[in-house]
Amino acid sequence: MHGRVIIMNNKTNQIADEPTIRVGIILPEDKKTLIKIKFPNLRHYKINTEKLSELLNIEIQSESILINNKLVDNILIETIGNPDKNEFPIINSVPTGRGFHWQNEIQVQLPGKIIIQNHNGYLFVINKLPLEQYLPYVATSEMNPDCPPALLEAQTITARSWLLANRKVNHPELDIDVCNDDCCQRYLGVTNVPDQSLRAIKNTYGQVLQYRNEICDARYSKCCGGITESFENVWGGKPIPYLLSIPDFPHYNNQTDDLLNFINSFPPAFCSPDFVKPSDFQKYLGKVDTSDSYYRWEITYSQKELTSIINQKLNLDAAQIINLSPLKKGYSGRIIKLKIDYIDKSDKKKSIILNSEYDIRNALHKQFLYSSAIIIEQKTQRNSFPEEFKFIGAGWGHGVGLCQIGALGMALNGYSEGDILQHYFKNTKIEKIY
Repeated sequence: MHGRVIIMNNKTNQIADEPTIRVGIILPEDKKTLIKIKFPNLRHYKINTEKLSELLNIEIQSESILINNKLVDNILIETIGNPDKNEFPIINSVPTGRGFHWQNEIQVQLPGKIIIQNHNGYLFVINKLPLEQYLPYVATSEMNPDCPPALLEAQTITARSWLLANRKVNHPELDIDVCNDDCCQRYLGVTNVPDQSLRAIKNTYGQVLQYRNEICDARYSKCCGGITESFENVWGGKPIPYLLSIPDFPHYNNQTDDLLNFINSFPPAFCSPDFVKPSDFQKYLGKVDTSDSYYRWEITYSQKELTSIINQKLNLDAAQIINLSPLKKGYSGRIIKLKIDYIDKSDKKKSIILNSEYDIRNALHKQFLYSSAIIIEQKTQRNSFPEEFKFIGAGWGHGVGLCQIGALGMALNGYSEGDILQHYFKNTKIEKIY
C-alpha cells in the first residue's frame, strides 16, 4: 500500500454484522468510455437492463450508457445462486498501479454485484461485496499465499483494520469505501486463493487492531529498510501513538542513532537478508520488482540523466542541476523535504522545494524511487557542476506501520501474528468486532 492518504476515520469500534463494501474498480479519473464484460456462465447472473448475453459492450454516450446498442441510465449485475470463482464476470482494461511505474491495464474477475454508472462522461464501475469476501484477494495481492500463516494472519488483520478505519476517506466524492489500487489497497479481483489464505481469513474473522477502543489506521509498506517511519512525516498532521518510528530489530539498540552510518551498513533487521534471503523474495512475495535487494540499494545518475528526469517529472527547464539539499528528514532517514538548485536554459539560477517523500521519490527516478531514505553523494569537479549523483538507499515504500518483508522475517523465525502486530503497532490489541 503506497500512500497519498491524509485523513483518518476510525471512530467506529464495534460493528454488529460483517459490512458490505463498495470498491471502485474503474474510476472517473481513468477516463474510460468503453469496456467489455464477459460471462463464463450466464445462469448465475441477472442484469437490470435487458436479457443478459455472454459479452456486454458498454460505452458512454452523452449522459447515458450504451449497452449492446441500448441506452440506459445505469447497470446493475447481480448473482443468482453461488457461482464458482471461475464463473465470475470478467472485465477488461481495468487500470492498476495508477501513478506508479507499474501502471498497467489488466482483466479482472469480480465476485458480488457490479454497478456501472456514467460519471460526468466517463465510466464508473463499482464492485459491491461482503468485506470478508474481499479480504482474501487483498491479502494475496500484497503477499504470496505461500507465506507463513503468522504473516498471512497479521496481514489480514492489518488490511481489515485499515479498511474499516478509512472507509469513504480516500474518494469521498465517489461514494465508495475504497478503490482497487495502491492509494487504498490493491485488489485485483479474483485470484487463486489457496487454503492457507482462506484459513487466515477464517481464523481472524472480524478481528481488527484497536488502540483505546478505536480501530487502528493500520498502514503497511513493502520494506522499511531497518527503521519504520512516523505517520506525520509521510502524511502530515499529528503523530499517531501506534504509528511512531521504531527500529525493526529483535532488540532495540543504538545502531540507529547515526542515520548516515545506518544506511551505509547492513544491520540485522527483520527485513534484512539476515532474516529473509533475497532468493526467497519470489517464493514469498510473488511478483516483485526487478531488484534482488530492497533493504539496501544504489542508483547512480550522470548529470545529463538526472537533469532529464527532473525536467520531465517536474516540468522544469533545467540545463544543469547544481545541488540536491535535504531540508528535513524523518526518523528512518527518509527525506521529506528536498531542495533542488539548478541553472535554467536561460542561465538563471533557480530552485524548487519538494515537500513530501512521495514527490521526492517520483522526481528522482524515471519510474519511481524505491524509497526516499537515501544518502545523496554528488561527485563534483572543482568550480563546476556535479557530474554524477549517487543515491544509497534503504527500503521500499513509505515505511509507516507494518513492514511486510520484516513481518515475513519475523514469521519465518517463529514469531506469531500477535508478536508481529505488537512489534509494528505498539500498545494496540486485537479485538473481534463482529
